[in-house]
Amino acid sequence: MNIYVVDDHAMMRDAIAMVMRRLHPHRKVVELGCLAELMPSVDLTGSPGLILLDLNLPDARGCSGVKKVKRHFPGVPLAVYSASPAADVADECIDAGADIYIEKTAGSRELFAALRSLLLVFDLPLPNLRATRDQGRYPIGLIREAMEPRGSNPAAC
Repeated sequence: MNIYVVDDHAMMRDAIAMVMRRLHPHRKVVELGCLAELMPSVDLTGSPGLILLDLNLPDARGCSGVKKVKRHFPGVPLAVYSASPAADVADECIDAGADIYIEKTAGSRELFAALRSLLLVFDLPLPNLRATRDQGRYPIGLIREAMEPRGSNPAAC
């Protein structure tokens, strides 16, 4: 399985790619700076098993990139991340086809935990993810559940 990380900010792209390599050292992680590089890279490197996509790229704004990726890769899990607060855009991204939304403001521990949990969720067969989504429990909710210690209440900020 190839993992594609698409982000125009090199530092963020490198950080996410590094986390993915730590989580899955035997999988190829492909780093791209814009959405236009995705199809040629897939042709050269192979099909994606997971795509991590920055919401705002030079060649895609808002959910246009999400829609384009899902049009070309409808069965591939898609994680979208952005500096925009989840309350503002997460539902729109999910409706456009994303399987999860992650805020860039997450610290390294939170990012690592979210991506680790994301991969655990995505290791489920995709039809199970779709059924979960149809029941109103999006993968993001499952990831939050996996990240919270049993029996604890998250502290309010």
